[in-house]
Amino acid sequence: MIRSFNDVEVRIHVIPGSRIRRRVRLPSPVMFSRIEFSGCRKMDGPVRTVRTSSFYGIAIYMYFGDHQPPHFHAIYGDDEAAIAIENGAIIAGRLPRRASKLLTEWIDLHREELLANWRAAVNNEPLRPINPLE
Repeated sequence: MIRSFNDVEVRIHVIPGSRIRRRVRLPSPVMFSRIEFSGCRKMDGPVRTVRTSSFYGIAIYMYFGDHQPPHFHAIYGDDEAAIAIENGAIIAGRLPRRASKLLTEWIDLHREELLANWRAAVNNEPLRPINPLE
């Protein structure tokens, strides 16, 4: 797909099972007017993200105005995945087995807080930090 940002053309692809990072380097500062990521999400306005937790090398992020189903993004080393809050399934991307098991345990402990943060992110409200796995 091709998007134009202040006369700069950028091609963005998200391949299922691959890293889903959304960092795009452009030659000049621009404000994203609209971004589409095939297979991941569609969003109007600037991309906003908040790190809500971090434990054992796993960083947990939520994006404001993200697509359904309710999920968060987990980064562990060079691996990244979108994880469903309801059942802990990996929606996109991949993580090592060790990180997946730790996340499953953490989700079971903090599911209500994750869902509350999801609702807040959808409504562009501030997100609350979530305690790490201990």
